Amino acid sequence: MMQRDKDTGVMELLRPLLLDTEPSVQQSAAMALGRLANYSEQLAERVVTSEILPQLVYSLSNDNVTT
Repeated sequence: MMQRDKDTGVMELLRPLLLDTEPSVQQSAAMALGRLANYSEQLAERVVTSEILPQLVYSLSNDNVTT
């Protein structure tokens, strides 16, 4: 149970970083969340159920995309 609380805490710390004004901070937060989700199915489900994905999609604005 303690590990689950830690994982949830980390996700909650990363969430506001997805909306940071600095694109590199947003990218680092997204990468960290992706690595957490890739680590286990349980963590991937937590990323989905904590509704972080809509924030992630929102952070992918055209301002942050380079071609």
